[in-house]
Amino acid sequence: MGMRLIMSALVAVAGIFQLTGCSTTSKPAEKIVFLKNPELLKHYDLVPFHKAWKKSGVDLRKYTKIIVEPVITAQTLPKDELESLNLDAALGTEKQAILDFAKYTRAAFEKAVVADPRLSLVKSPGPNTLIIKLALVKVVPGKPLFGIVRNVPLPIGKAAFIVSPALKLTGAAVDSLKGSVAIEGELLDSQTRQPVAMFADRRTERSAVVNVNSMSAFGTPEAIVDEWARLLVKCLGRKPGEKIPRDESFKLLQY
Repeated sequence: MGMRLIMSALVAVAGIFQLTGCSTTSKPAEKIVFLKNPELLKHYDLVPFHKAWKKSGVDLRKYTKIIVEPVITAQTLPKDELESLNLDAALGTEKQAILDFAKYTRAAFEKAVVADPRLSLVKSPGPNTLIIKLALVKVVPGKPLFGIVRNVPLPIGKAAFIVSPALKLTGAAVDSLKGSVAIEGELLDSQTRQPVAMFADRRTERSAVVNVNSMSAFGTPEAIVDEWARLLVKCLGRKPGEKIPRDESFKLLQY
C-alpha cells in the first residue's frame, strides 16, 4: 500500500515537471572558487567554455604530452534546497558518490587525450608536457525518481523527503532539480608549474528531470564531463582564429 502511495506521488510530480518544461530564466552567476586569478577569465566566442584565459604568447599546440591530475572536489559552491535533493543525500552516501564521479571525470579526460593521435598521456613532467588540473566545484545529480522507487525500497519518509518539495515547483526552480555540473580547470606547464590557461563552465540538462528509464543519477553529469573532455582536447589543438563550437545538447548556465 505504501509503495502505491509513493508511485502515485511520483506520477503527479512527473506531470508537473512535464508541464513546466525547461526554465526560461537563468540562475544567478556563480563565483569562481578554485582558480586563483578569476579576474583574468573572460567570455570568448571562439572557445566552448563560459569563461577562459590563455597566457599571452603561449601556443597550446606545443604541448603534445598530457598529465591529468586527480580531480579536486574539496572546494564546492553551495547548493540550494532543490539542488540538494538526491537519493545519495537521503541515504548518507553522497560523499562517496561525488568521489566516484571525480574518478570518472579524470578517466574521461584521460580517455579524450588518448583518443587524439596528436597527444600522448604521460605520468611525469617534462618538455612539451601539460598538466590538466580540474576541480568539480558543484555537482547536482539528476533525479531518476521512477527508477529509485522501482529498484530501491525506501521508507516513506525518505521518499517524501525527495518528492514533497518538488510539488511546489514553478518556472526557474525546475533548473535546480536537473542534473548539472560546474567545473574549473587550470592548465599548467609541467616544468614550471605555472598556469598557461584556465577555464570555467557550468552546464545542465535541457530535458525534464524525471527519467523513467534510467536509475543513474549521474547519467547527465557524466555526459557533460565527457563533452568537456572532448572540447578541451580540441582546444589544445586549436589554430589561431579557429572557433570550437559548444555542444547544444546541454544548457549553459551563467557562471
